[in-house]
Amino acid sequence: TVHKWTLSGTGAHPFHLHLYHMQIDGDCGNYDDGEFYDTISTSGSCTVRFKSADFGQRMVLHCHVLSHEDNGAMVWYDVQGQGMPVNNEDGSAVVCSA
Repeated sequence: TVHKWTLSGTGAHPFHLHLYHMQIDGDCGNYDDGEFYDTISTSGSCTVRFKSADFGQRMVLHCHVLSHEDNGAMVWYDVQGQGMPVNNEDGSAVVCSA
């Protein structure tokens, strides 16, 4: 699955995504269209896309200002899908039955 998100307000809160690099889709300030980044910080809005179909996993995304992250500007979510391999807590791979 390819996800396409529009990020805004990331100037004071740089957006950082674990596991997947985000590809810039169009005009995004100082970032180059088509290039991949793991952190985005811009005063305007920025459209990015990333592919999560290769493997399922618990993902973390957060503000890349560490004091903000430490005070709760962080969230996780599970990427799952039909037949998508995921990791158990012990690190062993399983196949998702969702």
